Amino acid sequence: MKLWQNIKKWLCGGCVYFTAISLAIILINFMVANEADFGRINTVSFLLIFPLGLCLSAAGLLLRAKQIARWVRYLSHYIITVLSAYIFLWLPSNTAASPSTPLLMLVLFTVLYWIFFGLILLIKARIRRLMEEDD
Repeated sequence: MKLWQNIKKWLCGGCVYFTAISLAIILINFMVANEADFGRINTVSFLLIFPLGLCLSAAGLLLRAKQIARWVRYLSHYIITVLSAYIFLWLPSNTAASPSTPLLMLVLFTVLYWIFFGLILLIKARIRRLMEEDD
């Protein structure tokens, strides 16, 4: 029974990530698209957002697993998140790139990851502190 609950959490999390990332990409597309490309979205790239969401959901489940050492959880969450973003967002974009572009994208994804991860940890710590003060 626990297996099915974990699968349900994984799929629900993947759907939430898919929805959030899809809406963000659609809004960015509408803001930056010119009149010839307005509203046009590459179908294959759009559908690859779902496996990205599933990978992010699996990374989140792994991060919450208390049986694993904290440094292993953080490192595996980082690796899964950055690699899935690179594989499912950057590679299918078919951009002509110089040989140094993959390294620059890895650095960009890493910086963005640690910024968001740090902000989330700060917000969680602040909420936890506020909840303890209320008790």
